[in-house]
Amino acid sequence: MVFGERWAGAGSAIASLMFFWAMARQFFPHQFDTYIMKYAHKLMHVFYPYIEITFPEYSGERFMRSEAYSAIESYLSSSCTERAKRLKAEMDRDKTNLVMSMDEHEEVTDEFQGAKVWWYSRKTTPKRQTFSIYPGPEDHRYFW
Repeated sequence: MVFGERWAGAGSAIASLMFFWAMARQFFPHQFDTYIMKYAHKLMHVFYPYIEITFPEYSGERFMRSEAYSAIESYLSSSCTERAKRLKAEMDRDKTNLVMSMDEHEEVTDEFQGAKVWWYSRKTTPKRQTFSIYPGPEDHRYFW
């Protein structure tokens, strides 16, 4: 019974902390929030041993597709498609071959040069809508 009471006390403390955090974010300046988040990320990295690398589909000039993204997409389509649950099929540039690759929001685990790697395919859609004669921002795809 004492063990259950400890968990109840911990849950109550976490709920109180979350409530005060929400209130602090609402009433304190944005700089305070940035300061707290900076040190929270540093604390999290002490306990989180993994490295995260993001490879965006377009980098540098917006009209140039990233070579790294293309290389990863090619690598994953050849080595990880049998482990992925959701795939997408597209025609290659010559429109002669069907190319299978990971669908958005799919993840697979791979071993690369002795290291275990988790690959995630993500897509974000900008939330802002603007009225302009120019085309709006498109979806941003990346491997993470």
